[in-house]
Amino acid sequence: METVEGELKLHGMWASPFCTRVEIALKLKGVQYEYIQEDLNKKSDALLRYNPIHKKVPVLVHDGRPVVESLVILEYIDETWKEHRLMPKDPHRRARIRFWADYFDKKFAPATGGIIRQKDEEQEKAIKEFKEHLSTLEQGMKEEFPPGQPFFNGETLGLLDLVVCSTCRWFTVLEELAGTSLVNEETTPLIFSWIQSFMELQIAEDTLPQHEKLLAYALGLREKALNSSVYYSQQRNYNAKGGRAKKAIKEFKEKLNTLEKGMEEEFPPGQPFFNGETPGLLDLVVHSTCRWFTVLGELAGTSLVNEDTTPLIFSWIQSFMELQIAEDTLPQHEKLLAHALHLREKV
Repeated sequence: METVEGELKLHGMWASPFCTRVEIALKLKGVQYEYIQEDLNKKSDALLRYNPIHKKVPVLVHDGRPVVESLVILEYIDETWKEHRLMPKDPHRRARIRFWADYFDKKFAPATGGIIRQKDEEQEKAIKEFKEHLSTLEQGMKEEFPPGQPFFNGETLGLLDLVVCSTCRWFTVLEELAGTSLVNEETTPLIFSWIQSFMELQIAEDTLPQHEKLLAYALGLREKALNSSVYYSQQRNYNAKGGRAKKAIKEFKEKLNTLEKGMEEEFPPGQPFFNGETPGLLDLVVHSTCRWFTVLGELAGTSLVNEDTTPLIFSWIQSFMELQIAEDTLPQHEKLLAHALHLREKV
């Protein structure tokens, strides 16, 4: 067992593959931790305190300091405890693993929700998308990862193995709900082989949720979704004329306010950038959209970033816009506005 400096707690939910992958990582590392089972219908005060923005699991709390988002947590674990490295040393290999892990989460989660919560044509569409994403993943694995190895990582489990294989039991549950095979030796031989190798490990038996319990949980989600008049009402409202634009503007402003509050709590006051005296990664992420903020404000007919509602973001953007690199790199407003208007007309 590796020594843990400070208390380590994992807030999770038994059916979530995002939580399962974190559990497996901690067990691989031999790190002792306390698992706190969350009821997502009645979230604990601790969960809401540690993850006030997304209010979801998993949350890893190390010596009182929270780390959120499962992929971020996996890399935090790998950097904190060196035993059994989950990521390779080569920067390009790490980048490709991050790409495929991100692809898996962004593509498969929506399709999974469609298979569980939809019926008839909508479910068929979700099944088709799920299979297409599997084919893309299979082809990517074939081109980028070593053949003849039991795992994506080679001889031992790595980050991408945890991302994909933590959903093993969900694959079989989805197959029952969809009435069709999703992962098999004929259509996805590499993914099938890697999952089989993972399922032979004791850590899989010890950590993955049992099939029957998971199926019952999924059937409960499906019944609730299909019987929910609120769900269909939301769908109708979303598709109503003008409804989507108003909803999008409201959501955009809410997310800006959340970002503003987060900056206020986590970053040093009185500095020109998030990073301090010089631009850092978060500055580049936010400030690269500066000109888009003004374009979106014109399209929305309202101010989005200003000194009154988002003073910190406004101030940091002003600091960035004074740099020569901003003038040299950002697209010109008029050209960007014309592009956005063209996209709008096309839609």
